[in-house]
Amino acid sequence: MKSLFLFAFIFISSFVNAQKDVSVQGNSVTYNEIAPVWPGCEGNEREKKKCFNTNLALLIQKNFDFKNGYTQADKGSRILVKFFINKEGKPEIESVEGGSEAMQKEARRVILLLPKMKPGSAGGEVKEISYTVPFNL
Repeated sequence: MKSLFLFAFIFISSFVNAQKDVSVQGNSVTYNEIAPVWPGCEGNEREKKKCFNTNLALLIQKNFDFKNGYTQADKGSRILVKFFINKEGKPEIESVEGGSEAMQKEARRVILLLPKMKPGSAGGEVKEISYTVPFNL
């Protein structure tokens, strides 16, 4: 079960475009977002994003406890956790949808275990960066 669980998290969805450039179109200037950095992740933006996703998947695999209310009815269900890394580099839950209440509670608990990170930014300003993580049970 855990190997399938890890496989699901390799495809973690995020709404982060980890680029440093600025684009100008007509009279508007757009700053692309720089993703939060997981402690210990180094390299270019792509390497840091990959490191973030790998560490997130490992954290979920190690800490998600199926003993906390998992039933046969949960098999095949999907929970979506929408959260963001705030300006202080800490996770905050926006919403949890799908699955049973017990599995939602467990998914929320695990996401809140994320370590404090270097926060994301856009245009040189610290910014909250949003993520959506699917929990496929």
